[in-house]
Amino acid sequence: MQRFINLHNLIYSVNKKTTTIISILAIVIAVLSIFILQKQKDTIVSQNGDTLLFEKNERWGPCLPNSICRQSTKLYYSGRLVLEGETELKKQLGQQEINNLIEKIKSTNVMEKDCSTPIISEDYSATYKLNVSNQEKTIQFPGCKDELQEIEQLIPAK
Repeated sequence: MQRFINLHNLIYSVNKKTTTIISILAIVIAVLSIFILQKQKDTIVSQNGDTLLFEKNERWGPCLPNSICRQSTKLYYSGRLVLEGETELKKQLGQQEINNLIEKIKSTNVMEKDCSTPIISEDYSATYKLNVSNQEKTIQFPGCKDELQEIEQLIPAK
């Protein structure tokens, strides 16, 4: 009988320790998950409204006298979209559109890719500037052309 009691106490002690360890691990995992999710959310929405998220400056030619052969597109974290050049536009985008653009930039991995490439046209040039997660990147056309086209599709031009 004493063996049974000792065995019962041992099992109870092990179960109690296991339960305690599992509970502590669950709490640690929950706290880390909340921290990671909050960090991702902060990255998306906490940028200064005057900070550029996306910029594209393009020029083409040959340009006839009195013609406009350039276009500038600037999109800020505040949602302000400004087009200057051949097309003139000022527009306010919603926060969800900005978040979608940030997620698209991240999902294309363009910020980590080597986008260097020889210039293939003297008649057209474009310089892109992206600013995501406190990382800024400048890309000369046609570098990362496919990724940039995916990103640009989310920017309403009119």
